[in-house]
Amino acid sequence: MNKKIRHAFYYTSALGVYEAYINGKKVGRQILAPEWTDYDSHVQYQTHEVNHLLREGVNVLGAMLADGWYAGPIWSHPERGGYGFARKFIG
Repeated sequence: MNKKIRHAFYYTSALGVYEAYINGKKVGRQILAPEWTDYDSHVQYQTHEVNHLLREGVNVLGAMLADGWYAGPIWSHPERGGYGFARKFIG
């Protein structure tokens, strides 16, 4: 029973900033998501409709991750690692 996928959504987030990819193509239009986040109170996530990026058979997920607001120095935490050091991509 093969059914065609009409809508596919990819929910992504990170401790740090990221860009996500499916089959080598960038997911969404954001650069270094998820913008500024107060990690003491919440973690943002993004929802992307990705049906156009999927192909029949095997698909490949990838991401580039950097310190960003989470592990990099910011004005309220001048030393690196203000919120932590263990960057993580969630996708």
